[in-house]
Amino acid sequence: MLNYVSSCFIPTKCFDDLLVWTDTKNGGISLKQAYNFLVTSSPFDLWTSFPWNPCISPSKSMLMWRFLHNRLPTDENMTIIGFAFTSMCSLCNRECETSPHIFFDYKFVSHIWSWFKDIFYIHSPINNLLDCKQAMHIAASSIAGNYTNKASNSSMENLCILKKFNISIHPPKVRKTINVLWQPPNRGWIKCNIDNFDIGVPSFCSCGGIFRNDAANLMGSFVNFLGDGNVLLAELSVAMTAMEIARERKWNNLWIGSNSAIMVKAFTNFSLFSWKVRSKWANCICITHDINFLIPRIFKKVNGCADSLVIIDFMFKTNY
Repeated sequence: MLNYVSSCFIPTKCFDDLLVWTDTKNGGISLKQAYNFLVTSSPFDLWTSFPWNPCISPSKSMLMWRFLHNRLPTDENMTIIGFAFTSMCSLCNRECETSPHIFFDYKFVSHIWSWFKDIFYIHSPINNLLDCKQAMHIAASSIAGNYTNKASNSSMENLCILKKFNISIHPPKVRKTINVLWQPPNRGWIKCNIDNFDIGVPSFCSCGGIFRNDAANLMGSFVNFLGDGNVLLAELSVAMTAMEIARERKWNNLWIGSNSAIMVKAFTNFSLFSWKVRSKWANCICITHDINFLIPRIFKKVNGCADSLVIIDFMFKTNY
């Protein structure tokens, strides 16, 4: 109990006490979260979202959805719900009209499936509904056809498939090369480049930063091995440590350079991070009100030194 109480941070400013839901990140609870807590989630299939691709017309999406769930009005399904009549396939006039017969067993359809397997290099037979679902997932990027403007990749296999479907090829845009150089801060300012490193699931995190003045001279550095945590916790921890060091050394002009967009937004939106660090984060926000403070987002390559420092700290698992 003593260790738990000593680890709690007391806000420097008065805030109203709040009841928090410990199983959520921001401490609040929504109807969706309460529903997911009470209801056991069903297994997720990769093919379920494919029929509702925005590149496919709604009529085709509905037909595909009804077929995958065996809800087409075939004679077999009509008999199940109470209709009594003689079943006969209108295509071959020989077999009973069922979904497997129409989509797998009919002679003309079997030739289409053979052609389909040759294009997508499917060696196993497609003779039931489950195999069809897997084949649909493989062909998801091509059945949308020319209704999409998405760029293709550099795979020759995918290029040959698109050509066989007569789909227009949209080459990817050429990436622009930007020359990125570290620049010292303005006169009288201290720039702190921060970075974090994580690996594994659950993540093991490490964070650190380097302080330099307007003459690019090293003013100090720090690293913290956080152990088990998450990326957002590491990003918040390194920012809070940098601000606390600046307060201790009485640096009134602090510029923090980070390549994390979420961490930059966290200074104006408290709901982005866990309620567990809210008190300590509120204290750091109070520090920014007493000093001149900047935190623009920068390119990752500018943080090369901080990135290398954090990786070394992660290897040795040290704090200084």
